[in-house]
Amino acid sequence: MYDFPGLCSPEVVNVRKSFGGWGADWAKIINILKPDWIIMRPSEIDRVNNQDPLLLKQKYSLVKVFDKTDEINEYRFLPGRYYILVDRKFYIFKKIFTVATK
Repeated sequence: MYDFPGLCSPEVVNVRKSFGGWGADWAKIINILKPDWIIMRPSEIDRVNNQDPLLLKQKYSLVKVFDKTDEINEYRFLPGRYYILVDRKFYIFKKIFTVATK
């Protein structure tokens, strides 16, 4: 399992070092590591789409969306609401595997 950003795996650290920095070029990391599955928040999808507009459209398919916004909004008083809202929605993508033909 690769993890970026966050508790990075050695593979992610090595890829980031290979292109000279610790910038958040998420699309480049995805294109190099080619993970089978990607789980991202909406803001992370926006970032990837700004960096490589075709990456998620051509190489991955959306499989599932987990959205807990309605459940969170049911609580009138919720200390730390903002921190919870950051992780309220996740999108799961699966790599599109193509069969080579002759």
